[in-house]
Amino acid sequence: MAGDGDIPRGDAIAYDSVHLNGQGQILRTGALLTRLLDMPENELQGRVLSEFMIPDDRDRCRYAINMAFLGMPGRIGCTIKNAEGRRHHLRYLFQQVAGGVEGELLVVDGNSMANPDRISQRYNALIHALPGYIFVLDAKGRFCEMHPPESGELVFPPEFALRKHIRDLFPPQIAEATMAAIGAARRGENAEFSYTLKIHGEERYFEAHGAASGEDEVVFIIIDRTSERQLEEHLRHHLRAERILTTITDRIMGSGSFSPVADDVLSLIGTMMEAKRVSLVLITDDGRMRRLHDWESPGIPPLPTTENNLLLATFPWWKSQISSGRIVTIPDIHLLPENASGERAHLEKVGARSLIAFPIRSPAGISGFIEVHNPADPSLWMMEESRLLRIAGEIIGYTLLWEEKIHTV
Repeated sequence: MAGDGDIPRGDAIAYDSVHLNGQGQILRTGALLTRLLDMPENELQGRVLSEFMIPDDRDRCRYAINMAFLGMPGRIGCTIKNAEGRRHHLRYLFQQVAGGVEGELLVVDGNSMANPDRISQRYNALIHALPGYIFVLDAKGRFCEMHPPESGELVFPPEFALRKHIRDLFPPQIAEATMAAIGAARRGENAEFSYTLKIHGEERYFEAHGAASGEDEVVFIIIDRTSERQLEEHLRHHLRAERILTTITDRIMGSGSFSPVADDVLSLIGTMMEAKRVSLVLITDDGRMRRLHDWESPGIPPLPTTENNLLLATFPWWKSQISSGRIVTIPDIHLLPENASGERAHLEKVGARSLIAFPIRSPAGISGFIEVHNPADPSLWMMEESRLLRIAGEIIGYTLLWEEKIHTV
């Protein structure tokens, strides 16, 4: 049984700790480090820990110790060498303690279970278990290995990338971020960055996490965060829409009628949907579409008067959609059915490439609609956000009805 820092025999893992001052000098250490270096503790005291490491690891070790002394713990992998030239591969965790820095060291080459076959099996299992892409690059940024997850895909086959430089395969911004991360990983620093990449016409979001593997390689796990990013964007959009709906309600209720706040309300709807034009259209008793209020974003000219008071019956497809009480979503006017050719021509004439319309309701039925031209993303309003549009339409409809009754009295 291993104890007091002895190098274990069998399946145990050797670990111990060493205490340093802020300059990285050894204050005291356990038996493990003295055994690895074949030096008694009293001869190690006062010596700088990094001097026992191979040259390529010294700067990373010093940096990690300095950062730990300032209160920022850090992990590094390094190789120490004793006077006889025998090497041992260690993992260090440096963290601040009273009076200096404590380094917890773990020997990763003393485990009898780590035979070549077992290491290969574990490596392959790890590749399949990790939920991301595995890229192995050398210190100069050339690909050594590339493994996609079982559910993922690569833009090019792995064998195509071997020995090619990151700059040969990825856009400059991603390549430079990767090279910076390679340098950081080899110094024992944080080696994480994120980037976007267009794959098959879709913009994808990725996070990269790197760690040094030996002296001249860095292993990256690349995780596709597209789904999470889209969900975050959707939630932000939803919360923003709810806040704007609350503001619309407050404005209308505070005014007691719609007309005094019509411009503000339509402006809020246009802002919420990032649209070019928003119109409130009422259906008159003789079946005409009367534009009661309009809002245009900066630089968009108002509609000519000839586009007002058009007969609803002139547009049978549109009439059927509005009369159903559904929210009408047209992501692209060129996707309209053949029987909506008149509607397509009208929308082209007024500069509407896409459109969303939601009904204005009253106790008597559909009394009109809010028409939104060229919203930023019409598809966002085809799911649960449609509930917000329905609520806005009902609030406006009942307010207009109340306003009409007041004027009648």
